[in-house]
Amino acid sequence: MLQLAHEQLPQSLLSYVAFRVALRRTWDAMSAAPRTAIFSAEPERTGYLAEVPFLRETSLAVQLDVLARTWRRHMQPEIIRADLLDEAVLYAACEATAHCAEHEPQHVHRALLGGPMDLMIPVDLALAGDLRQLYLQLPTEGDFLLVGQFLDMPPDEAVEWKQKLGVTETQLTQFFNVLSQWRARPETLPRLQGLITDRERTELAAALSLSETVSA
Repeated sequence: MLQLAHEQLPQSLLSYVAFRVALRRTWDAMSAAPRTAIFSAEPERTGYLAEVPFLRETSLAVQLDVLARTWRRHMQPEIIRADLLDEAVLYAACEATAHCAEHEPQHVHRALLGGPMDLMIPVDLALAGDLRQLYLQLPTEGDFLLVGQFLDMPPDEAVEWKQKLGVTETQLTQFFNVLSQWRARPETLPRLQGLITDRERTELAAALSLSETVSA
């Protein structure tokens, strides 16, 4: 279970909806693209991480990779302290799914039907509000939204702001590593347990050119 500061992210139906819709919408964008687009980010085929400006150019395959990482950490029985990447993924999943509920409710229904939890729920403005509240109720400052601004600052000023916000070089390196990665890692598939069905697992393995034999 992920913990942000002193609050824990509930392992709830709402968190499942946020992660599930973010995954399916990103996967669908990847599937609709030419094969080469799996390893690139095209403006018209952005995934859920487009909600975080610095990570917008993350390849669609890697967006699924980091979603799987955070989902796995969220579903662990023990408490795991969320890092800045977890916060970014959670925010992006909630915001992207909320936006989808407001403007493309049919896509939310399609993402939920046939999943591990075959859901038929009202998809409306109330759901969008609940999804945003899931993130906003947690004690986070949203520092991940400011990461790109450090690059435009003079070095001394950037160091000062990083210190004020408590953003470490290790955290920044983690973000840069996500951008420099092009393929999903083998552990992506087992990490998605509970978020995809066995049939989807086989299909996603083929889409990502991954083996299904790797353990979590």
